[in-house]
Amino acid sequence: MRTRDDGVVFLASADTTLRAYDGAGGDELWIEELPAGAHSTPMGYRHDGRDYVVVTAGGSLAAGEGRATTW
Repeated sequence: MRTRDDGVVFLASADTTLRAYDGAGGDELWIEELPAGAHSTPMGYRHDGRDYVVVTAGGSLAAGEGRATTW
């Protein structure tokens, strides 16, 4: 979970979604589909006055067929 100064909370999960919530009221602000399940806590940074949220997402053998690369 990552919380911005304005109270927006970001959550990433293994169900392949990144979500933003209003930290005060709990309302979901938006949801974005990831290419695979998240494997980290969201991180944020600001560049040229714009905020960015990043998270690592990738397959694993435990994720099942279609989500993993076998070697």
